[in-house]
Amino acid sequence: MQRVDLQKRVLERYLRLPRELREVPVFVAVSGGLDSSVLAAVALSLRERLPALRFLHVNYRLRIPDSDREEAALRAWAGREGVAIDALRLRPQPKRANLQAWARELRLAFFQKVMLRRGGGLLWMAHHRQDQAETVLVRLLRGAGLKGLGGMESLETLGGLWVFRPFLEVPRSALEVYAKSHSLEFHHDRSNDGDFYLRNRIRHRILPLLLEENPRACEVLEKVARRAGEAADALEVLAKAWLKKRAKGGRGVPQEIERKALCRHPVALRAAILEVWLAARTEGPLALGVLLEEVLETLESPLKTREFPLKGGKNLVLSSQKIQIRPRSRKARY
Repeated sequence: MQRVDLQKRVLERYLRLPRELREVPVFVAVSGGLDSSVLAAVALSLRERLPALRFLHVNYRLRIPDSDREEAALRAWAGREGVAIDALRLRPQPKRANLQAWARELRLAFFQKVMLRRGGGLLWMAHHRQDQAETVLVRLLRGAGLKGLGGMESLETLGGLWVFRPFLEVPRSALEVYAKSHSLEFHHDRSNDGDFYLRNRIRHRILPLLLEENPRACEVLEKVARRAGEAADALEVLAKAWLKKRAKGGRGVPQEIERKALCRHPVALRAAILEVWLAARTEGPLALGVLLEEVLETLESPLKTREFPLKGGKNLVLSSQKIQIRPRSRKARY
């Protein structure tokens, strides 16, 4: 197993953060499993360097009585360490079609509520190198673009919260070593043993095969994510500059895009321009994956006119000359 000085690594990455993010309370998302328990333990070892420290936990009560025992153990640990903990305990839940998405949304909403009530802060999450590798493979199989293949970021905004992932380049083996050397107690979520979810199937079936071919497969995928993210960021900068030149007064983005001018650029830059433009011209988040692919394919047919439905009763309209957003008409063709 690989040895990493986690305390030193986390502190180094924390001290590189913008000053304003080092002056706000730290909230650690703790599930009770290995990864988050190690992150919580490292945060406890660094608390003299932190403005304030709290634990956050969600008990979905999907594995009663195990989940209740895990919550009780976390509360006891926080009590022994003198650290406050905010925990959400749900009523027993019926089985849901997309359980992971539901749990993710509920967890984030709870974190938002608690952190905003306490004046804001920095959310620490325990995603590591293998999590990043799995994320890249999941998104690859779902047809993600360059930005999606960038995976998770070590520092990003999520639902209006600043999220810090200091373990993102750390192998899981290093967390196992830390837990063993510090006699750290943690719980095993048995739902991770099954193959019902795509991420679990990747973890249990696909990653082991990749690791047979290359023992550093997770490291390679993590680097791919980093490079893809950097490339996506570079394209976004170019896209914003291109749109700014065509905006009225050089501010914001233009009301419409000249189709011929857009098509002069490589497909990757076209995609970035459209993504930035749509994000600025529409309300709320858009699922751009499939939509963007269809728009880019339509652009390859110079004389083809087509309308694509957006949220809020509007359409993205591609005519022979322009790309616009208009109120939806009954004659729209999808």
